Amino acid sequence: MLMSTIVDGGLYRESTFMLQGLFSPELIANRNRFVLTVGAIMVGVACLSMAMGVLAARCSAIATQGFARNMRSTLLGKIESFSFSNIDHISTPQLITRATTDINTLRDTMRQSLVTLYRAPVMVILATVMSFIVSPGLAPLLLICIPLLAVVMTILLKVGQPRFKRMLKMMDGMNQAVRENLVASRVVKAFVRGGYESKRFDKTTDDLRQAQLGAGRLFTLSGPITMGIMWTCSVLILFFGGREIIFRTTGLLTGQLVSLVNYAGMAVNSLSMISWLVMSLSRAQASLVRINEVLDEKIDITDGPSDAAVESGSIDFEDVCFSYTRDPDKLALRHVTLHIASGETIGVIGGTGEGKSTLVSLIPRFYDALSGTVKVDGRDVREYTLENLRSGVSMVLQNGALFSVTQTIDTYVYRAYMATGDPGQSSAAGLLQNVLGFVCILTANGIVKKIDSESSLF
Repeated sequence: MLMSTIVDGGLYRESTFMLQGLFSPELIANRNRFVLTVGAIMVGVACLSMAMGVLAARCSAIATQGFARNMRSTLLGKIESFSFSNIDHISTPQLITRATTDINTLRDTMRQSLVTLYRAPVMVILATVMSFIVSPGLAPLLLICIPLLAVVMTILLKVGQPRFKRMLKMMDGMNQAVRENLVASRVVKAFVRGGYESKRFDKTTDDLRQAQLGAGRLFTLSGPITMGIMWTCSVLILFFGGREIIFRTTGLLTGQLVSLVNYAGMAVNSLSMISWLVMSLSRAQASLVRINEVLDEKIDITDGPSDAAVESGSIDFEDVCFSYTRDPDKLALRHVTLHIASGETIGVIGGTGEGKSTLVSLIPRFYDALSGTVKVDGRDVREYTLENLRSGVSMVLQNGALFSVTQTIDTYVYRAYMATGDPGQSSAAGLLQNVLGFVCILTANGIVKKIDSESSLF
């Protein structure tokens, strides 16, 4: 409306123009002063809009970063409560992708939504209303384009979601391939499988590339479709509005036509932002489903009702059967009955894959038996709380992992303190402190530059 005022009242000196009643006749009579005054008002409104935009961007950034932090904390807390069977169901590479890429996608989409989702529809509505105020005869052109755009965006949303799901699935596969080759790099070299693994990784990355291209083509298609529809509307407004001005068929003024085109441009930009947001929502919806799968995963191993602690440490297996798939026809352990007295040392001997680790994993309840009973101190392990049970049952896993040096020292000294009550008086704890202190010296002197997960010191 200010644009119409400055064009009709300041440049073309029309006898009547929009917002005329807001300015004194003396100001309107002075052309230069009138143009500068209205121009200054326009600059002030633009600066206010810019300040509000900066404030909105800052607030949305703070809100979305906090949202992402809380989501990661919630997701990590859920993952920490997973049993081994839960991790078997949702693999580690998938968990990594969902805790990083998917949460980042939700964060970015939420930021766009806070800035765009509220502003863009309001701008479209206001631009349409103001178009009817300026020219009721030409404004219906906007009403034709808006429903058409809504249909197009709905189709893009329906088509885009499966593509984004496929892309995220391919990303899980690539992460899994990278993780396997990093963790088992020595095995790959020992068995001379580098060429095979390279080909397998190339296929994985090519599948991801194809999935990303499929999603990206659809993503970039939304912009031209939106702009094509809305700029067609702008051209039609200019055509019919120009005819009205030239042939004086209505009272439409030049400034009003300029304002009408500006309102159409505002609607174009707002609907363009909405179309981009719709595609982002399509991708975010796929990520949200994947995150909810983790949060909705049912924890199959929980605390028992008893607060009893492990004391003597005797172990009993009574007709225990176990299956990783929970299928009675695919058993890894069949009807195992075993008694280990407190203080007794035994060895479980067998070939690879014959169930030695599976047998031991049932004692601290990394898995639950399919049938039968596992007892510690004559009590069913399912009656203990997980903390009390695992504080009394120690197990060394086959695949060791190191945390950072300081965290390793803190963890082991804490364990020594829990075992003895005083780490400074424990010979084992003292020896451990000396060893880890030596590692710290190596790290400080640059001999060992970094101690991280899956590192090998010697």
